[in-house]
Amino acid sequence: MASWEQAHRRYRLAHEVAGDFAGRGTLEPWLPEIEAEYGELDAFLRDVQVRYFRAIEARLDDYAGAELTGVHEDFRRLLGEYAGHPALAEGLIRFRSSVLAATGVDPGVPYEKGRHDVRPVRARFHRRSLCPVRGFA
Repeated sequence: MASWEQAHRRYRLAHEVAGDFAGRGTLEPWLPEIEAEYGELDAFLRDVQVRYFRAIEARLDDYAGAELTGVHEDFRRLLGEYAGHPALAEGLIRFRSSVLAATGVDPGVPYEKGRHDVRPVRARFHRRSLCPVRGFA
C-alpha cells in the first residue's frame, strides 16, 4: 500500500510544482518538499520528464492532425527551464530513439529552454514530399 500512496503523492506534487512553476518561474519554494519526497532534485526532474514523455507517447497514434502543445504544458515549461540538466539527458535520448523506432521520425527536443511557442506535433513530424513536382505528392 505504501507504493500506491507514494505514487499518488508524487503525482500530486509533480502537478502542483509544475503548475506553480509556470506562474512563478522558480522551484525554490518547493525544494524542501521535493527533497523530502524524492531525495534530490535530479530524481524529481527525471520523474517529471517521464510523465511528460509518456503523455506524448500515448498520443502518437493520433498525432496526425492533433496538437500536443497542451499536453502537460506546465511540465513542458519546467523541463524547458532545466533543459540542459544532466539528469534529463538519458531520458531524452531514450524518448527520441523510441519515437524514431515507432514512427520513423526523430521528434527532436520536445522542450527547449526559453521556448514557449511549441509547434503542433504535426508540424514537427511533417515529412517533405519526395516528389520533385509540387502538388503531386
